[in-house]
Parts: sequence; C-alpha cells; structure tokens
Amino acid sequence: MIGDFNCHINWEEMQGERKEYKTFIEIMNDTFLQQHVEKTTREESKYVLDLVLTADETLVNKVTVGEIFNRSDHQIIRWTLSVRKPMMEESLQRNFNYLKANYDMIKLKMREKIWRGEQKMQV
Repeated sequence: MIGDFNCHINWEEMQGERKEYKTFIEIMNDTFLQQHVEKTTREESKYVLDLVLTADETLVNKVTVGEIFNRSDHQIIRWTLSVRKPMMEESLQRNFNYLKANYDMIKLKMREKIWRGEQKMQV
C-alpha cells in the first residue's frame, strides 16, 4: 500500500501520539506489514507521513525521497520493486484436458458397461 497516511508515528520506536496511530501500528503488526520510507517527505514535518507498506520486506528496495511534487508540499518517493519471473515447475500430477474428451465414445462405453448386477446404466 502506498499513500499519504498522515500518521504522526515515530517509526524507529513504533509509537504514535494518538490512539488511532497506536491502533494503526497494531494493525500493521497484526498483518505483518513493513514500512519502507525512512525520511520525511514534507520539510516542516518531523514525521514520515507518506508510506510504502508491504507484507514482504524484500519486495521494495532502494527507497529514496526526491524533489517536491508539482505544487504539492510533499516530496516524491521513488523505489524499486523486486519481482521475479515465476518458475514453471514440472508437475508430477497428470492433468487432463476435459474439453478435448470424446464424449460420444464415453457414452457408448458407459452403455456397454454393466452396473449393479445386470442393470445397464441409462445415458
């Protein structure tokens, strides 16, 4: 998650001034979220208000705070996103393509099969 959360939180000590900030920290801890921005993004603020949150701490790297964004009083945050091409594992399980089945032949074979003694299955 990325955005301007406006939470006055001391991220080094994981402490907030108000009850809602403490609740936010508890939610982050309960959901194993990591906060990646280390510098303030507003010159007059001592708090990091613009956050990049992930559940995987290796997903975001090289977070930098850049120049002022357009007419905003916030600075731009840049980062790299670490993604890998998913590896295709060879399946040990056989997968059937039921769309290519010969259903006419299946019905014929089922009609020939005797189920429950002498009764033939109705197809």
